[in-house]
Amino acid sequence: MAKGKYEYWISPEGLLQLEAWARDGLTDEQIAQNMSIVPSTLYEWKKRYPEISESLKRGKAVIDIQVENALLKRALGYSFNEDKYISVPMDQGEYHEKLDEYMNKYKFEHPDATDSELMLAREKFPKTKSVLVERKMKDMAPDTTAQIFWLKNRKVKEWGGQPDSRISQTRDESKDDPSGIRDLLLSVIDMVASGDMDTKKANTIITAGNAVLGAIRTDVQDKKILELQQLLEKVMEDRKR
Repeated sequence: MAKGKYEYWISPEGLLQLEAWARDGLTDEQIAQNMSIVPSTLYEWKKRYPEISESLKRGKAVIDIQVENALLKRALGYSFNEDKYISVPMDQGEYHEKLDEYMNKYKFEHPDATDSELMLAREKFPKTKSVLVERKMKDMAPDTTAQIFWLKNRKVKEWGGQPDSRISQTRDESKDDPSGIRDLLLSVIDMVASGDMDTKKANTIITAGNAVLGAIRTDVQDKKILELQQLLEKVMEDRKR
């Protein structure tokens, strides 16, 4: 295969390779390097040969979906198993059975292996096995930063946010207007995204803000707003230090 020639890269084999590289997460610049061409040539070929562009799009679509699913999983939180294993000796029968399987595979993958190399491989084969002795179900809490990226990109109109500098103004407006709570939460989200507020404080504020928005009775809402104002005043004092 002559790298750098467009004829190869529009063949079924070449297009499959391009799709695989894109699926692995390589950038166009990295793909161009693998093709032994400069990025500008790849960009030109993408315009001239639609099949190249489509192959790259198909590969990138796969990795984009995987990243999107991972982001959504992190934003919502998830449960996972934490397993504990211990190493125990294998009995002679099991050991020799697994050793034979391993050596047959080794010989197939290394047909030119010498007797010394085969002996070394045999000696390195473990005589123990891992056994699961404990499994705990654990929960990963939802991540505020992941929620921010998801909402700001998927619901731009509702969660476009405001400049960080308006948090004080939004704080004052929310005292008399519960609808200002939403704007305040948007400002908090922007502050987390820019690194001006840690996620722990943001979670506390967002929880308090959601409590205000979720309150039905006026007296309960007033109480929640007061609690939120006190929390915000403390945050603003901390930021001035």
